[in-house]
Amino acid sequence: MRFKIILLFLIATAVTSYFFHDQVYHQFYRIYYTYVQKSGESSILKKAERLYEEKRYIELQKYLEKRLILYPHSRPLKRLAAKGYLKTGDRNRAARLLLESLEDPQKEISVFKQALDLLYQEKWYGDVVAAMRNYPALKDADLCALYGVSLYKTGRYGEALKYLLIAEKEGSLDHEVYHNAGLIYERQNRLPQATAYLEKAFRLNPLDRSLRQSLIRVYTQQKMFTKAESLLRRSL
Repeated sequence: MRFKIILLFLIATAVTSYFFHDQVYHQFYRIYYTYVQKSGESSILKKAERLYEEKRYIELQKYLEKRLILYPHSRPLKRLAAKGYLKTGDRNRAARLLLESLEDPQKEISVFKQALDLLYQEKWYGDVVAAMRNYPALKDADLCALYGVSLYKTGRYGEALKYLLIAEKEGSLDHEVYHNAGLIYERQNRLPQATAYLEKAFRLNPLDRSLRQSLIRVYTQQKMFTKAESLLRRSL
């Protein structure tokens, strides 16, 4: 009888460990560091800050990777980890940690913009769209620009134009805003509007080869051959 009870206990333990492995592991890890290592969140943060100040970024990453298992909702640890990843060039992971550390993007707009800009630079346009989906960015030129261009890059042209035009209205001077708006108008065969936006984009960034080619193409479609030839000569 005693043997059967022990056997049932072992089976129950094994089943519980199988289905709740992560929870059991995390709880064990927290107990170990809290009571054996006597290392709470504040002491972990102090050591991490010291590693960052000493420019030991790889060591910092390894150190915080495990400690974030203990404190998965710690905003200070995530922010510090993000700074470390930025120093080693891992923009994608830095951006994700910054986004995870935000409780309300509207209250920390600069951090939100930094995270989205990092994703944008890495061409993770789908992630920018996902992060912006539930954010009311209608009054921020920079965020509308990032959102509009990212929507364009993911093939959602109707939505993209809406936010690109809002970015323009709010005073954006990002040539990508006008370039992508012009390309959408070209897709819609609204060539005069396409020309106006592409010309504005070109004035903002006359060295962009792709933009120059877009403008030459639209000029050619409207039989504005003199303008197209002039641009073509300047590119040679």
